[in-house]
Amino acid sequence: MAKCEYKKEYWHSKEKGFVKYKCPHNSIKKPDDNGKKYCIFHSRQDNKKVNKFYKEFKKKCESGDHEFIGFIFPKSLDFENLRVEIGGFDFKNANFWKAEFMGDADLMRSSFFGKTDFRDVIFNGVAIFLGTVFYDNVNFNDATFSDGANFWGTIFIKNAYFGGATFSRWVDFYDAKFFREAYFGEIILSKEVNVFFTKKIFEDKSKAIFSNFYKFGEKANLTFDGVNLKNVRFNRANVEKINFKEVFWRKSRGFTRRNMLFDESFQTGFFKRLLKKTGIFYKDKENEHYEVQNIYNQLRLNYEKTGRYHEAGDFFVGAMEMRKKGTRESIITRLMLFFYKYISLYGEQPIMAFLWILLTPFLFIPLYLLSGLKYKDPSRPLECNFFNIIDFIKNLNWEDIVNTFYFSLSNLALGKYLSVSFDTGLVPLSNITNFVILLENVCGLLFITLFLLAMNRKFRRTKD
Repeated sequence: MAKCEYKKEYWHSKEKGFVKYKCPHNSIKKPDDNGKKYCIFHSRQDNKKVNKFYKEFKKKCESGDHEFIGFIFPKSLDFENLRVEIGGFDFKNANFWKAEFMGDADLMRSSFFGKTDFRDVIFNGVAIFLGTVFYDNVNFNDATFSDGANFWGTIFIKNAYFGGATFSRWVDFYDAKFFREAYFGEIILSKEVNVFFTKKIFEDKSKAIFSNFYKFGEKANLTFDGVNLKNVRFNRANVEKINFKEVFWRKSRGFTRRNMLFDESFQTGFFKRLLKKTGIFYKDKENEHYEVQNIYNQLRLNYEKTGRYHEAGDFFVGAMEMRKKGTRESIITRLMLFFYKYISLYGEQPIMAFLWILLTPFLFIPLYLLSGLKYKDPSRPLECNFFNIIDFIKNLNWEDIVNTFYFSLSNLALGKYLSVSFDTGLVPLSNITNFVILLENVCGLLFITLFLLAMNRKFRRTKD
């Protein structure tokens, strides 16, 4: 009896190279439209015997031969009845490469052991993986979901790849769990597709990538609701169009504890050791400061549209951080950004600038004392220089410190330009003291200006 004429060359992960596949099954009598004779599994004839396909597919499932390369699954194939007859689907190293499901692919509550391959699979009906468990890597790269896809409660123990997958109508990952790495790079969100990730989804030690969204339908909707995004990268993704609902971002270190992107952590040096690793998740991490800055700007616009100004402020700070750490800025610009950050957190924390205003008179007390002050009354010595510092400190009293504080306060920008002064009886001793006075004037003006700008930024954003 003639053999099936189906043959393909595909990439085999174990062999680490291309392997030629030749179907071992016998062909059916009637040839396909292209004149070739295929087996019951590879024939594209609409009237091929579904019962025969059912029986032969059942044998393969029970035998442990789970190589389904290029299979054309009939539209009326009863997966539910088959699942009952064989006591559930338990696949091992299943290979569905280039397969096509003409109807619904009902693989709910299945167990996939070993590496599973769904590359280039076409799901013409609904792909149902509800409650399914993938115990090893699963690959959906370049798969096409022409209708819906149900991944409710699906568990991915190891890596899951959806690179280049096409989602056309709806995809729901409600309460799915990813324990290792999930890759959603270059996915195609066509037409009016709705893609939902609801609940935690990504476990604390898992990582995920949503990158290179070049084909994002005009009315497409990608929603993250309650999702853990602490270890999720959005490299070159159009995040302005993504709907973020009560998600959990990574928190920065330090007193600000702002929301930050996982992408930023690769640019700060804290995760530099990860740059030495290989694999798809660790590619292209260095020198992406401006790409990450662009993501932050998109996120800021996204959150401002929905009135979440606090989080939008966090993303503005992230964008400024990436600009400061970028390679295009001059040393002067970086220095200015450095001061801008630590005075008012790039205009997002007016309270910081206000605290600097309050601290300025106290910080300048030792500078005035060491640079040289004296009383107008010659009977009250307060002179200090490098030769009598020790004696000066010994003879210093609280009255001198308080008077120096008032002297500093009167020289603050507000005191100088609003005619607010205190009669302390102190006068500068040298040009160095005059320079310190000028320095305090500049600092005072700077802190007050940044405080007013930060307040204006807050009120303007809320008003808009």
